[in-house]
Amino acid sequence: MSSNDYSEDGNYKFMNIEDKDAQRIVNKVNEFGRLDKLLDIDKSERARVFSSKRILVNAMYSLSYAKPHKERMMSEFIKLPSGIDKIIYTLCAGLYSQGFKLSFNWLSAFTNKSQIELEEIISKMDSSIIRYEKGEDPLLSFQSRSFAEDFMDSKNLEDSAYNEYKHVKIETVKSFLSWIVGYIDSRNPNFHSRYYRASSRLLSYSLLTKWFTSDEVEQLYKHLRSYWQDNARFWEQYALLSIHNFHYEEAIAYARQATKIYSDAFTLNTLGMVLMKSSYSYVSPGSDQSIALLKEGISYLHKSRESRRGDDYPYTTFFAHARQYLSQTNVNKKLVAEELNGYFLEWMYSARHHVMFNNPRSQHNLRNIQLNWIKELS
Repeated sequence: MSSNDYSEDGNYKFMNIEDKDAQRIVNKVNEFGRLDKLLDIDKSERARVFSSKRILVNAMYSLSYAKPHKERMMSEFIKLPSGIDKIIYTLCAGLYSQGFKLSFNWLSAFTNKSQIELEEIISKMDSSIIRYEKGEDPLLSFQSRSFAEDFMDSKNLEDSAYNEYKHVKIETVKSFLSWIVGYIDSRNPNFHSRYYRASSRLLSYSLLTKWFTSDEVEQLYKHLRSYWQDNARFWEQYALLSIHNFHYEEAIAYARQATKIYSDAFTLNTLGMVLMKSSYSYVSPGSDQSIALLKEGISYLHKSRESRRGDDYPYTTFFAHARQYLSQTNVNKKLVAEELNGYFLEWMYSARHHVMFNNPRSQHNLRNIQLNWIKELS
């Protein structure tokens, strides 16, 4: 193995699973009559068990060992003697589920514990679950990223155990994000620092809504506002949660706040998406207010497109929401269609000449987008 076989966090990089390979794996497993719990899944969805995991070892683990390991990890959590032990265990799982090992420097500063005190706490934990790597700055992680993901996603426990687990998990994430913001320059962020990358992952609304309910994430963000009020990433994720919860005015306000703090391709794309979605979900499509929101959204997507030419986000955002807008328009549909078609043609021309779409699969997808658009116009 060469050094290129490892990620910057020291973990071996297994071969990613492409969609076509995922289907081949399902077919081969089926040949040997070992579909097991895949039989409970619709045939069209079976390949996603592998492609959604992306890494073969994670997919095989999820099929074969998830239940007994999940029960053992939860049993270990419940047996831990104190709140700080459970917080460390949960923080280790949360960070490693996103690919980050927990350094003792971080852990000592976060818990206000010495290395000797931390080593005593960790000595009580099951070494078949928790990995402790000694060194100048010792590292703590779960033995498998799949272990960590399963622990953080645990559900259907007995009420008393689940209530304690959920409380510790929420308080751990809340406390850690309140602490780590002190190490981030929100106005001039270093996107490559471990502080920024770890906090960026844990702030993600899509991740947090896997771990908690939408109402719990809403309460978490409300608590974090005073800590993260100068951070664009925070407001961007708050906007995404708000539009997920159908709070359109708040979503627009939060997305605007993100671009005021730090305007880049991502915050501009988020604002453009929020405005476009609001133009047909919040107000009546085809109305003057709706068209104003639509045009403003497209203008921000255009700025996103021009600010970073290596990403396809603004294109996929525009095509998805332009079609949604047209399909839901009943007022002045002919006039709206003519004007929106002008935008569509310009975006399609730009996409066809964009480096991100310069491959057969992407060109095929663009043709399908155009065919569906033509059907919507007719």
